[in-house]
Amino acid sequence: MNPIDLEITDLTLDGRGVAHARGKTVFVRDALPGEVVRAEIVMHHATADDAEAKQRLHESRDRRTPRCIHFGHCGGCTLQMLDVERQVELKHRTVLEVLRRIGSVKPDRVLSPAQAGSWFYRRRARFHPCQAAPGVAFGFHGIRGSRVVPILECPVLVDPHKDLPGKLARVFGSLAVSHRIRWVELLCGDEGSTLAVHLKGQATPSQQAELVKAGQALGMSLTCVQPGSGSLLASAPDSGGLTYRIDEFSLTLEFQVTDFIQVNQELNLELVHDVVNWLGIARSDRILDLYAGIGNFSLPIARFADSVTAVEGRPSSIRTLEKNMERNGIDNVVTEVSDLNDPRAGSWDRAGCDAVVIDPPRAGASGLLERLAALNPSRMLYVSCHPATLARDARILVHKLGYALSQVKVYDMFPQTEHVETLALFVRP
Repeated sequence: MNPIDLEITDLTLDGRGVAHARGKTVFVRDALPGEVVRAEIVMHHATADDAEAKQRLHESRDRRTPRCIHFGHCGGCTLQMLDVERQVELKHRTVLEVLRRIGSVKPDRVLSPAQAGSWFYRRRARFHPCQAAPGVAFGFHGIRGSRVVPILECPVLVDPHKDLPGKLARVFGSLAVSHRIRWVELLCGDEGSTLAVHLKGQATPSQQAELVKAGQALGMSLTCVQPGSGSLLASAPDSGGLTYRIDEFSLTLEFQVTDFIQVNQELNLELVHDVVNWLGIARSDRILDLYAGIGNFSLPIARFADSVTAVEGRPSSIRTLEKNMERNGIDNVVTEVSDLNDPRAGSWDRAGCDAVVIDPPRAGASGLLERLAALNPSRMLYVSCHPATLARDARILVHKLGYALSQVKVYDMFPQTEHVETLALFVRP
């Protein structure tokens, strides 16, 4: 196919330059706005084409040399060729554009984006196995499809774990049990870290022992996780529990290997601060926290509110939250296990509330919004990890349920990647 010269005018969140040619949009991998590239079309679609840049005829001054040796193959950090300040600007602009285009909403106030260190920040990561000579390697999904790319090192992992993927291959790769591994997850607290090995099917005692011995060779605590139930089969050496501190609210939160935590602790602390601050909590307030997890927002809020109702679908996370209540001397949180994907499930709305915090997964919370609006809370605080579903839900809240989008703030929780966290406050006019 003949090459074509393209002028790049924009950039998508996943690191593809945007150009136009022959009446169609062309998405070009590893091309930045302001650049002119000689590209080759690799796939045709009805309204757009995919292309690969073969030569840069003019280079952007915002281009940076990628730090990771796996850039261009690994699908994780697809923005690292772009100056980090421009990355934040891209995410900030994209959130506002998506709110306008999909949600038909404009916030009354837009705060400056939050950012922190752009490397060595990731305290939770999942490594997938793949076949490699002479055994099994570990890595992340590639930029094209679901194929796993073997990884030797990852410079966004917290110190001292940059080289962990290569070590996993060396220690686990030749084990007889390696073909039973679904994935290996790294989890780091403030004082220690552990590996959670998720297995396919049931592990025999000898296989568990083999993995525990491998963990000892890595010098790390290791836990085998039973498929389906999430129960823990074996653990050694004892890590003493994983915890992180939220010093502003005099809290220490424990978490288990099957619990969700934010990957970036520095920005998580800023996010928690903003959640509490934006709520403007009165001592008489009753706060509803949906998708509460282990209490990342519930427990700081409980320091100021009359009561908090924390709702979460995973029983194990609620058990952890209740341990964290006891650990921190908090007695004004009521917990409930409820499937929040079913908008009719649970009794969490019977007591009413003055304000709501919603921290849903990528799919958003559209099924819950009418039920929440029936409670007539004066403010809803929405923590989003996906701009498109935030915009969809914002459209419902504003144009159907009568709320106003008061303010928005973007958090660069995942530097070098396409992912972005957003906090949005909806209020009754």
